Amino acid sequence: MDAVEIVQLSPQDWQLFRQIRLEALQDSPQAFGSSYSFMASQPDSFWQNRLSSAATGQDSWLLFARINERIVGMIGAYIPEGSPIPRVVSVYVTPEYRRTGVSRGLMDAILNVLKQKGSFQIVELGVIHDQEAAFRLYRRYGFEIVAKNEKVSGDGQPHVEYMMQRSLLPK
Repeated sequence: MDAVEIVQLSPQDWQLFRQIRLEALQDSPQAFGSSYSFMASQPDSFWQNRLSSAATGQDSWLLFARINERIVGMIGAYIPEGSPIPRVVSVYVTPEYRRTGVSRGLMDAILNVLKQKGSFQIVELGVIHDQEAAFRLYRRYGFEIVAKNEKVSGDGQPHVEYMMQRSLLPK
């Protein structure tokens, strides 16, 4: 397999972001909080603004996996309003590149970004209980279940979600 590059996209590359996000919502709608139809209806400025905001690195981040100029994965993080704990979101890898290390590259990169901020002690994420590959990945990275709840996902159905956390402090 060719080398995986972890990159940020500029607002001018919004179409690449839109394409991978919509692919993710079609492939695994239960894993995301937004629906395909809602996201597909967003104007160009929505995608551009998300990338602009992420580029500042203040309270949201978006990273992408690129192989041979093709975007094959994404990961994000943001700071929920009123919380000091950043949340990892939007973890997705195109099916043909799963089990090739792309998700590990994305996870390494986003955790490094959050560690470099220096002010975060813990990071969290949510995973639908039957997303077994994602759950295994998060466990390998030291995430532990801290809560279990039910939420309606992008597929419009209720799912059991595990909230997981891990330390960002050096060991």
